[in-house]
Amino acid sequence: MQLAYCPRCNQRYARMEHTGDFEHTCNSGNNTLDQEDKKVIGSWQDYTGSESLTIGDVYAKALGVKNQGQRSEIEGTRIPDYTRRGNNADITRQRQHIESIEHRD
Repeated sequence: MQLAYCPRCNQRYARMEHTGDFEHTCNSGNNTLDQEDKKVIGSWQDYTGSESLTIGDVYAKALGVKNQGQRSEIEGTRIPDYTRRGNNADITRQRQHIESIEHRD
């Protein structure tokens, strides 16, 4: 048995030798590391689920204006909300991160 660490969340896990690649669900207690941002593309679902949004809903969500009536808004600058990882929160969603770790024995 070998002990190894996840390169993303630094959590320790155990694995047997010569078992190949390993998928680790990051669960360090730090939401920034444990979650990842994915763009909302449409009304589909993956292993963690997506909202049922149409493409029009996604575009409408991206129209929020934080600088309404200010000079920067008049000049055309749009300031979106950001996630903890720095992505546009209006058009992205969070899901659990699964780190794929390649082991070479």
